[in-house]
Amino acid sequence: MQLVAVSTSMLTASSGSAFAQGDPCGKRKSEMSQTSALQFRKDDPNEDCEGLLLWAYKDVWGEVGWSIIDYYSRRKASYYWVRRATSPVKVLVRSRERELVTRIVNDTRRRYRATLRCGWMRLDGTAQELRLHSVTIPANSMLEPTRVPIASLTDRDPREWLYAATLAGEGFPDDQAIWLLAPHRELALNRQSTRPFETGCWR
Repeated sequence: MQLVAVSTSMLTASSGSAFAQGDPCGKRKSEMSQTSALQFRKDDPNEDCEGLLLWAYKDVWGEVGWSIIDYYSRRKASYYWVRRATSPVKVLVRSRERELVTRIVNDTRRRYRATLRCGWMRLDGTAQELRLHSVTIPANSMLEPTRVPIASLTDRDPREWLYAATLAGEGFPDDQAIWLLAPHRELALNRQSTRPFETGCWR
């Protein structure tokens, strides 16, 4: 089994304390980086990552540190990403042999019934091609209920489409996962109509 040991500086670019609170631009950049923190391993053509070891959890003094909890026991933005990423009942989307596989993991000793929605979505929200599936998730198990071919460039513009999966049921938090066809910097995102605070804004 391959385990990747990383510091949580890879999950957050700024502290959740004074730096992030006084710098909304920096905090937003941090939150964006959290969603793709493990891309460096996910797209490894040779082998998949089979685990993650967080190197630090809480800052031991006031600093812009690596942890997900600051010195004053306040949760940084990365804390919430890590909490969702390590949820015991989780939906994932993985690439395998030119297909996107939707995987559901249940690390508890309880069986759940859930509703899975998965399919293609435009980034601007103008089109959705989602399918609904009723699934039973056995205790301490993993199942792969769906798989679809990865869209070709002629089928879907990779800058405008993504593959999404959501999982909802009683007894566990709702979860979601996406698979991007292009890097974040190439996505055709809508331009924001709002402007960040100019006072103390990190540019």
